[in-house]
Formats: sequence, C-alpha cells, structure tokens
Amino acid sequence: MSMDIHSNIRTVIARKNDMLALLTIIEIEQQARVVTTDPRRPEPSVRVYDDPRQAAREFAAALSTTRKRGWTIIYDGRPLLG
Repeated sequence: MSMDIHSNIRTVIARKNDMLALLTIIEIEQQARVVTTDPRRPEPSVRVYDDPRQAAREFAAALSTTRKRGWTIIYDGRPLLG
C-alpha cells in the first residue's frame, strides 16, 4: 500500500508543571498502535490494535483523561520533522 508515511500519524505533546508527555497514534494498513511516553514511567507504553477505529477511540479516551488530570496540550498534529 502506497502512502505518505506521516499521513496516518498523530502526536500530542502535553505539559504539566516541569514534565512533558507524548501520546501518539500510528495507523499502518489494518493495524494501529497507541504509544504513550510518560515521564513518570521508565519505558513507553505501546498498545497494538487490529482495528484502527478501536485504536482511535482509545487514543481519544487517553487524550481526554490527560486533559482531566490537569495536563495542557501544547501540540497536537503530525510529527515535527527537522
């Protein structure tokens, strides 16, 4: 499948106090991954979904929870390159 590799990636950068966190959804063909990088955890969390729609719902829920917990969204879009 031919596609722009960045067209199916969304990255959110959130800030709370002196911490930064990342939340990313990556859709590749019929699979998707939601990756969370939390500064309080030693490793990123990666969840793999066979249904990209389910991954999108989980991503939206995680983003909502992030906001409810007092994080400020400072970037929401395609990954920044360069």
